[in-house]
Amino acid sequence: MAFDPTKPADHAPIVAAELRSQFNALQEQITALQQQLGALMPVLTANNTTMSLDWTYSGPPCDGFHIFVHQPNEAPGIFNDRVQVRGDLRTWATGFDSPADAVSYKYYIVPMDGDENPLAPPSNTVNFAAG
Repeated sequence: MAFDPTKPADHAPIVAAELRSQFNALQEQITALQQQLGALMPVLTANNTTMSLDWTYSGPPCDGFHIFVHQPNEAPGIFNDRVQVRGDLRTWATGFDSPADAVSYKYYIVPMDGDENPLAPPSNTVNFAAG
């Protein structure tokens, strides 16, 4: 059974089987979403020389990744195409040498096929934490 947001109806008697079916349907949706997000997990890291965007990818085969960046002075939700990297690469140097410089920048990674079509699922948005 698929989740039905109209059930149970307002002021309807509680039926255990109906509620159980609703909870099970929600759990299936949550599990499916977690599997999609788990295909591409980006992490922003810092070392002594540079800060980089590193990721693991377990989704469908891809030929490369597009990295998009949201700069602090941009309108919310605006991501600019920054760079494309080969599919065998899983790291990209951000150009920042200090975490303080990178705060408020957000990154988004999209796996691409050989024709530069996006593959699902794209990454979640990641950013450096302050401090």
